[in-house]
Amino acid sequence: MEFDNDDIVRVAMLGVAFDGAPGDEAKAIKARFDAEVARLDSCSNILVLVAERLLNGRPASLSTDQPYVIERAYSLGEHLGAVVTEANLEHGYTAVRFDPRMGTAELLRKLDLRAAGNSFSRDDRR
Repeated sequence: MEFDNDDIVRVAMLGVAFDGAPGDEAKAIKARFDAEVARLDSCSNILVLVAERLLNGRPASLSTDQPYVIERAYSLGEHLGAVVTEANLEHGYTAVRFDPRMGTAELLRKLDLRAAGNSFSRDDRR
């Protein structure tokens, strides 16, 4: 089963929520996060880590020799409004770097708008 960007972001948001949650709430979020991560394929698991960093307003990177992972990484980066760059490495590997264009609060607001069915242009994400 393939997971789309919204699935990856939803799981990543659980990870972000877990980091700031108190006691019993953190345990419940962690259990839900672990259950969601267990359902994901290995590529999606990597992308959840990338999404968590971007949701926290931090850059992220990955390297792979799998074109499919690079394609999905670009898609997720665009979905989250990140600047995505790549560099070719030795032995067929590619490094992909994600730099957030906006702060955490603004990004979460945009994601809430998207979840509500609203659309916004690429220019609005800058």
